[in-house]
Amino acid sequence: MPIKKSAKKRLRQNIKRRAKNLAKLRVLKKAIKDCQKNLASKSPNGKLVSKTIALLDKAAKTGLIHHNKANRFKSKLLKLASSKKVKLESGKAAPKAGHPKGEKTKAPKKAKKTVAKKLSTKTKKVDKKTKKTEKK
Repeated sequence: MPIKKSAKKRLRQNIKRRAKNLAKLRVLKKAIKDCQKNLASKSPNGKLVSKTIALLDKAAKTGLIHHNKANRFKSKLLKLASSKKVKLESGKAAPKAGHPKGEKTKAPKKAKKTVAKKLSTKTKKVDKKTKKTEKK
């Protein structure tokens, strides 16, 4: 058991986070099973496949499951869907769930304002031998 105050707080946080993550995993697993049952039935629904793929992408993005595992599940579901000739409802094919760090997209850079340097009207010339300045 933790002794320090900060360690006790950390333990409380970990317990809460674990409970939330387990609940999310249960929802995800249930969605995958329901989708597989749906695809095995006589009249499969493409909307359920799209929702399950979205859940998998979200789980991979938040780090709940590894992105390769999400891709495996998506591949399996899409293979079943294509064999049953089911159309996805979302209108776009299932995007790849990349690594959470790799998914970040950078906003286009704004052009920097160029500030013209002011040229002085009076230039000084220094004579190296006498070290005297002359104005032009």
